[in-house]
Amino acid sequence: MGLSNAIQLLYGIPGVLIYFVVIYAMLKMRKIIGKSFLEIYVMTAATNIATWANSWLSLRLRTEPSFFFIYEWIAETYIFRNTLNFLVIHFYAAQNTCVLLMTFDRFAVIHSVTSDSEWWSKSYLFVAVTSQIVCLILDLATTLPLDGVYRYNRELNFYQVIYDTRVNYNLMLTTKVQLVFGVAVFLSCSILNILSLRKLTLIRRTAAVAKEISMFLISFCIFLAQVLNLAIVVSYNFIFVFDQSSGSPIRSFLFIVTEVMAYTSDAFSIGPAFYTLLLPGPVRRFIVHKFKTIYKSFYDKN
Repeated sequence: MGLSNAIQLLYGIPGVLIYFVVIYAMLKMRKIIGKSFLEIYVMTAATNIATWANSWLSLRLRTEPSFFFIYEWIAETYIFRNTLNFLVIHFYAAQNTCVLLMTFDRFAVIHSVTSDSEWWSKSYLFVAVTSQIVCLILDLATTLPLDGVYRYNRELNFYQVIYDTRVNYNLMLTTKVQLVFGVAVFLSCSILNILSLRKLTLIRRTAAVAKEISMFLISFCIFLAQVLNLAIVVSYNFIFVFDQSSGSPIRSFLFIVTEVMAYTSDAFSIGPAFYTLLLPGPVRRFIVHKFKTIYKSFYDKN
């Protein structure tokens, strides 16, 4: 296995497992964490794990000779290969939608500390599910028809995906929509985070407020990962849209951007598990206490 893929597996698999640990902790502390944050976090975690898994099958393993037999089959399977191709596009939008939902949840909950507003607690699930459905419909409308053909590149020894623009005539539109959507989410989250931070600095410190600060830090770190990933995606798509000459120096920069994109994507997909575990707050305290209890019980038996 290539060094880059090995490194990504080294932190990726523990990251997926940590998701289950932090979700278990949140479920045990759901009265403290808050129902809206818990359910949006679970939706985000499921989306992130699915995105990470799909990235391996649709992108990363295409450079691994040991897995070429899979792509020989995928190349001949129209529905499966194009489902993978579509999910690469869709999961980008789904992840950004999750970030926006989590950021808005923090904004609404933090402001409800002093305003006693319950509208978000009654409507968050409907808003979250509806936004993901709308996101899926828009992606289907702006992406299809889609037919990426898998072909083995003997010179570079990997399977590449080739899109014929006569068939995939919406490909350029898809790229532009990704750019606009990513920037719109970034601007919206930036405004909401500023308003939330301002509110936190004005209200009196209590145990409830301290808990909301902890949840805000988790949400804010996920937002920062989204910003980092967005910067790379924008760079990639900008080159793709505005520089079509394959031999240009700028176009060759795509190889570097593509390599970096795998790590920024993981910071966005796998990173939240680590942020939740490491940042101070009730989740970390519960997990640390649980592990200390298990260790003490095991130590006493021996």
